[in-house]
Formats: sequence, C-alpha cells, structure tokens
Amino acid sequence: METLSTIGAEIVETTAETEEEFIEAARDADALIARGRRITRHIIENLDNCKVISLGSVGADTVDVVAATEKGI
Repeated sequence: METLSTIGAEIVETTAETEEEFIEAARDADALIARGRRITRHIIENLDNCKVISLGSVGADTVDVVAATEKGI
C-alpha cells in the first residue's frame, strides 16, 4: 500500500460489512485490492471505473471472473 501512495494513488480502505456498503465505498475506484472479501457479480456490476481486481491470495475463487470479464475488468 505504501508503494501505491508514492505514485499519488488515493487509498481508501473500507470495513464494509454488507455488499451495499462495499459498493458505496468502491463504486468509483479504478482498482480493488480484495483481501478476504468475495467480489460477486452484484458488486462488479455496480463498479463504475474499475479496471483491475487484485487479490491478496492464491487463485481467483473469491471473484466472479465471468462477471469481471463481461465488464472488461
């Protein structure tokens, strides 16, 4: 995260408990770093600017890859 701040990236962390709270916090994000949160079709469909979803784990089973691909992410 420190590396991202050196390039002027705005880092917004959220403790959202529901998908709706997460969507509200992430709607305009250019990128997501998902740590332990499922990134569902519903979340992906409500992201306006997202270009990349990064995971802090091995595999991509926590992301709806089909929905992300359809959205161009």
